Amino acid sequence: MKKIKTEWDLTLLYKNQKDPQIEADIVAIEKACDSFAKKHEKNKSYLSDKKSLLGALKDYENVLKIIGSSKPLVYFHLLKDMNTADSAISGQISKISERITQAVNKTIFFSLNLGNIEPQFQKEISSDNSLSRFIYFLEQLWLQAKYQLSEKEEKILNLKYLTSYDLWVRQTEKILGEQVVFFEKKEIALSEAGSLLYTLPRNKALKLYKIIVSKRKQIASLIEPELNAIILDKKINDELRGYKKPYSATVIGYQNSEQEFELLRDTVTKYFPLTQRFFTLKKSILGVDKLEFIDSRLHLYKSKKEYSFLESVNFVHDAFSKISNDYAQILENFVTSGQIDAYPRKNKTSGGYCWAGYNRPTFVLLNHTGSFNDVNTFAHEMGHAIHGEYSKKQPILYDGHTISVAEVASTLFENFAFDELFKTLPEKDKLLVLHDKIQDSISTIFLQITLINFELQLHEKIREVGSISYNEIAKMLKNHFQAYLGKSFSVVEDDGYFFVQLMHIRWYFYMYSYAYGELVSRALYQKYKEDNTFIEKINEFLSAGESMSPENIFKSIGIDVSHPDFFEGGLKSIEKEIDEFEKLLKQSQFKSKNKKKTK
Repeated sequence: MKKIKTEWDLTLLYKNQKDPQIEADIVAIEKACDSFAKKHEKNKSYLSDKKSLLGALKDYENVLKIIGSSKPLVYFHLLKDMNTADSAISGQISKISERITQAVNKTIFFSLNLGNIEPQFQKEISSDNSLSRFIYFLEQLWLQAKYQLSEKEEKILNLKYLTSYDLWVRQTEKILGEQVVFFEKKEIALSEAGSLLYTLPRNKALKLYKIIVSKRKQIASLIEPELNAIILDKKINDELRGYKKPYSATVIGYQNSEQEFELLRDTVTKYFPLTQRFFTLKKSILGVDKLEFIDSRLHLYKSKKEYSFLESVNFVHDAFSKISNDYAQILENFVTSGQIDAYPRKNKTSGGYCWAGYNRPTFVLLNHTGSFNDVNTFAHEMGHAIHGEYSKKQPILYDGHTISVAEVASTLFENFAFDELFKTLPEKDKLLVLHDKIQDSISTIFLQITLINFELQLHEKIREVGSISYNEIAKMLKNHFQAYLGKSFSVVEDDGYFFVQLMHIRWYFYMYSYAYGELVSRALYQKYKEDNTFIEKINEFLSAGESMSPENIFKSIGIDVSHPDFFEGGLKSIEKEIDEFEKLLKQSQFKSKNKKKTK
């Protein structure tokens, strides 16, 4: 493998911020949109003639190829995430966003018109072979049509997005990016402290947690108006469009159904006693009367080994190569070409993500601190990246994938790496690592649905009363944590200030996709373990893009997510893991040793 790079090489997009190609690309988007509008806005023959429709759709595809990469905007967003304190970059994002929005607004008429095609002509289109590759795209437009406004109104909503949502959220990202805490005589970025927290021994973690909570409370009053503003903005948009429930727009946009969302949420909530049983076992291991909130995510495996980023790369590369050489090659290309930004820094955005797109490089953000868990996080984000690369096999209309499907891929690849990593551990460590793996699954499924329950109540309350205070928000979240964690925990109001750093609630009900993804990926992985040739079906899923609904993508490879018992089946697989963990715990000396210590 060539020498790896640990920071993004954004010259893969442009030479620098003053590269004239940036302006050229913005102008190309503006010209393409303008040309398309001049050709098709007044001539509406495509609404009743199939040959005209085919030509217009091909023209639209060509415009999307130019718009699709949005390289100028992506470039400055990536720069911003490397340095959230740089206000000049934020200014550039605002100016470019406005220009691209105004350009794209000129094409809005087309999707609006297509959505309103007469039902009889829709039937004729659906049976025409020459239009077959456009059918799913059109069906989605017909589904969304009842939530569309007039062209003029759609343009207004697009233009107000910057001031009603985008600038508010960017302000919060900037505030969070500037925060530091002092721990053990060191200044640590707040985002890094959050990653470090779960790698420390429990006594140190509790101390750091109090420092983090104190910082969250200091800035909570700054976050309060932002959350109220963007939730009220969503309420206005939903009412204008006719969405009945706060989560409707997200679920339909992710191409799931409201019934799927509600079944998932209700089923997981019903199974909260399963998590409480697991944490009762953890309480006995720790030998404490009550667990603290951070114990719900605190790993028991505290290896002294730190994994450098190079070691993580080599390990994940080897794990992927055992599944498919193609997966390993994609990873190698990423780490040697500067498509991964690995380490936390002051003013760098927190967390991790993968950003793929049409006709441009995919970029992965990490905050790698060297923990065992960071290796799994790396595999998780590379799952997104590999999915993104495979989806590029689709034409521009179907390039990419819905969020709920994306989380299936990331969790699956995390499992590929975890099982290989687990094999390398000494026997004495495996019980603790098994605990951590089950706990991570609980976080991915049960914690995320807890946060969905909180988010739904938050939206309903703000819609009802107009605005709520930051301490009311904290109390609300605290109550949801208590319902999820049960009597083994001492949950206090301070724990509710977790909302301050919870950027995911700015993406409106996004978090259900983690639970959905975990449960579907469990089914895929089980089939792969039973028959390794199932990897061919997995590659079909990875390559499907948005060419079908999530339900039909999985049904095409033998996974029926529409079955009423599907989600419950996944939860019962976790129950079996807890059964096995409890059995191993009883056989081990770990529990009895801890009991002696607490007497």
